[in-house]
Amino acid sequence: KRDEENLNLFRALKVKQIPIEEQAIERSHIYDEKLSPECKPLESQDSFESIRLFLSHHGFCSLDSMDYLKNGKHWDNSKAFDRFQTRIQLLDSTAENFFDDIKKLDKTSPILNCTGQIFYLKKRQYTILESFENMETPEELNPAFLKMVSQFGSVVEVKRHCGWTGNSETSWKTVSSSHSNTNPETKTICEIDGHDSILYWVDLTTEMAFYLPHHFSMDHHSPEMRILIVWLEEFRDDLDSILPAQESSSKFRDISIIGIHPLKNHLFRISLNANAQRMQSACASIPLIDGMVVPLNILSFFLRQAVNTLSRRKRLEDSQSSQTAYSLRKTRITKIIEKYQ
Repeated sequence: KRDEENLNLFRALKVKQIPIEEQAIERSHIYDEKLSPECKPLESQDSFESIRLFLSHHGFCSLDSMDYLKNGKHWDNSKAFDRFQTRIQLLDSTAENFFDDIKKLDKTSPILNCTGQIFYLKKRQYTILESFENMETPEELNPAFLKMVSQFGSVVEVKRHCGWTGNSETSWKTVSSSHSNTNPETKTICEIDGHDSILYWVDLTTEMAFYLPHHFSMDHHSPEMRILIVWLEEFRDDLDSILPAQESSSKFRDISIIGIHPLKNHLFRISLNANAQRMQSACASIPLIDGMVVPLNILSFFLRQAVNTLSRRKRLEDSQSSQTAYSLRKTRITKIIEKYQ
């Protein structure tokens, strides 16, 4: 009897299962007749904020830190979890002068900067005031001088350039789209005067600007050292004599002159004025020494290193009154946080 009961139960289940399977087969035929949708890639998202992505990658924008900010919670240094969490400090951007202070911060370079001014003295020219018109006739200049200048850096227009330009008033600015989208024009050596264009060089720690000025003034209010690179067709023993005559020589201390005199054997003799020699004796890392002879292929490289070293040495001497770019930027950030937190 038990076997018959089990058999009857199986028959009943089979009777119920048959229509279910028939319906499933019919549905499968219907789905096969329909066209499957085409696979398309997801649309790219452009609604995210880049600053949030940057903060997230560097660990400053975690879910825990955002929860603390939104809910007004306070970090508890006694807890191990809170002690290792990165913290974001909210600033009041609606406060007066907030964006003015931010603009001042943007005008502070995160790396060091230095400048070299280039002059060309022909024969029977005794001061750099007589050299300004020489750039208008580049065909009359020594070809080695033109090659040296071209190796100082890339030619950039001041109005298109957002880095160091040799002048703090025109440096570190936002370049408009109208200037950045147009193709730059070819510049002559006369136009690389510091106002229209410059020669720009940058590495991880320093950005440098070189130009050939059309005027020279002894009134220099910047704490940075003025470094003059002077090409001499006639050798001069006293490089300070090429500066404009002044009643007081106290300003000479902030001017270093590197003289370059071409020799008949196609080498170039280096001469330094008294201030540059003093710097060189105090800092042995300067690559140029008074009286040394160098070939053309390394001349521009040595001059860049010399300008960089002289500028750093001057900042070291004025460390009490002059701050480096790192410390100045850090100080301004700290003041902004204290003022608008």
